[in-house]
Amino acid sequence: MDIRIVPLEARHARIVPHLRQADVEEIRAMTGLEPRIAVAFSIANAAPGWAVEVDGRVEAICGVGPAQAGASCAARDTSASVRVGPVQAGASCAARDTSASVRVGPVTEKLGRPWLVGTDEVAKHPVMFYRMSRRIVDAMRARYSQLENWVDARNGLSIRWLKWAGFYVEEPEKMGAEGQLFHRFWMEVF
Repeated sequence: MDIRIVPLEARHARIVPHLRQADVEEIRAMTGLEPRIAVAFSIANAAPGWAVEVDGRVEAICGVGPAQAGASCAARDTSASVRVGPVQAGASCAARDTSASVRVGPVTEKLGRPWLVGTDEVAKHPVMFYRMSRRIVDAMRARYSQLENWVDARNGLSIRWLKWAGFYVEEPEKMGAEGQLFHRFWMEVF
């Protein structure tokens, strides 16, 4: 088995039709976007990003993007009791919901928003994936002093991986386009 970590490129978006169902559901629940749009946006804004190729097939893609201080998409509907999650630098909430607005602050290299999606192949080779992902998390930590994002509470495999990788995983809260439960996860670099 030939396994490689390579720099993330637009061509790696070909993974989208093969994503784990849990990743598809998480993307839709948080953003309200179709996975192909969310993945293309994430690839374009990854600083840096990687693809895990197994025998030439893209089996996982991940990256981290600079967060804007205080950036989030907020629904204008004041009757909503749901928080819509963070956006990365340059994100447009209008792309996902015309009733949303973006509050932005200055871009900082202190806070990065890590993300990862993969195919079912990842779950078939957890030890290999965990070993390779350690190098990726270390590279993220070298660039950002804090990593933070949210994970769908239904995505047990991702939550287990985040804990293994050393992230703190908080209690869930309702947020996102569908009002699902999401855990904030984070890691500070010392």
